[in-house]
Amino acid sequence: MTTKALPRLVAALSLAIPLFLCQCATVQVPESYAGSSDSVAQSRYGSQAELKKSRPGLGTTWGESRKSYVDGTEFVRATSSPHSTMTIRYNDADGVPSGKWSQRQPFRTGGVASVGIRSGGRYLKAYSTSSGPVVTGKDGQRYSIYVKNHTGDRIEVVLSVDGLDVLDGRSASPRKRGYVIGPYGKLNVEGFRRSYESVAAFRFGSVDSSYAARSTGSARNVGVIGAAIFKEKSDNDWHIRKDADPFPGERGSGQFAVPPGG
Repeated sequence: MTTKALPRLVAALSLAIPLFLCQCATVQVPESYAGSSDSVAQSRYGSQAELKKSRPGLGTTWGESRKSYVDGTEFVRATSSPHSTMTIRYNDADGVPSGKWSQRQPFRTGGVASVGIRSGGRYLKAYSTSSGPVVTGKDGQRYSIYVKNHTGDRIEVVLSVDGLDVLDGRSASPRKRGYVIGPYGKLNVEGFRRSYESVAAFRFGSVDSSYAARSTGSARNVGVIGAAIFKEKSDNDWHIRKDADPFPGERGSGQFAVPPGG
């Protein structure tokens, strides 16, 4: 079953990086971030003391506004389920579990794409653990999610941070739509999308100051970044042709070719 084509946004990035596409999204900024006090957050989620029953380590905060222009396009998924998914956990250096070893970024997923976490143009230090890859950052550090398409076809990537969709800031799901990356293209997502023109930067901070905790009242999924990769539906029948057998029959079945039905 294929999914219905929906409108996207085209993110015009700087330098020689190609255009990238994503769904039109309306992001709701947490009210306590928009004002000068936390009164709204306190009335909605309880006392400030309850809000700050903090877990140790890092979360992702709603950072400063950064320019990021987008526009629309169409993309039909080849299947309703992702071709592949990637889960990347993050924390400060003290929060990385034992039994780890260094791992290089970016992380390859499904032979189609690679995903990495960068800061200042460089990949964060990464480790391999029994629960998958973990990257380490520092409080206040700004980061971005980098995705590389290794195929000659367009792909769509749905991204989440702390359980929230990076386009609409709400609970993440692969059923939502995401960024579309051109053939052999690259994508660098710097924050939660605020509008067609800007994003709120991803910045590491405390768990209780994270966007997820402040906007939903829960820090349950803080500390994880997700990527779901979709291939595009194509009218090309290559998936059949690549398995075609040049010699499927028995030898000596006839001397010459005959007309159809002959």
